Amino acid sequence: MPVVEISGKVTPKRTIPMQPDAEAVNSEAKLVMARIIARHLAANPGAVDRALAGYVAWSAEERSTKPAVYWIEALEKGAAATRRRITQRDKRAAWMRNSTPITLSADLPCLRDVDFRRRIWRDAKRLVARRMRGDLEAFSKGRMSRSEAIHRLGLRDYAELLVALGDEGLPIPMPREVELEAQAAVFEQLWKTT
Repeated sequence: MPVVEISGKVTPKRTIPMQPDAEAVNSEAKLVMARIIARHLAANPGAVDRALAGYVAWSAEERSTKPAVYWIEALEKGAAATRRRITQRDKRAAWMRNSTPITLSADLPCLRDVDFRRRIWRDAKRLVARRMRGDLEAFSKGRMSRSEAIHRLGLRDYAELLVALGDEGLPIPMPREVELEAQAAVFEQLWKTT
């Protein structure tokens, strides 16, 4: 374990494991809730009509927001279309998951329960952390490019990626043997010309 010297004392340095981004955790938690809503719609297609009726009381301005427009379009197509739409991983579905009329209705009281939502959030945090660890391992084993790893992990640069590898105790990926040989040949050529 690395050590840090503070005022003459040597103390072990604690590494803080990479923390999942709150936005990624919230997005995953909302996807879990959307799947609960989708199951509910499969068992109770009448919830679509109740949710659609809820929009009637809204002002024209409130109904013109992106989430409302997307929800109204999906709900008008029926329960099956709404179920498919809200569980997709795209921007439109993400907008819909930010404000769902089904959660606000009396149909799903479990999603209004604070303890239940906290449990979903904790599970989502563990899931995102496991995915991040998997991405780091994939990069470490050479199965993911540097730029893709930085993007997927939400890091700023390669330096942060190297720190994350170190914090998780993973080795830095080595180039393939063919690449090493090519680099050695270039270096040898340069060495001879100088």
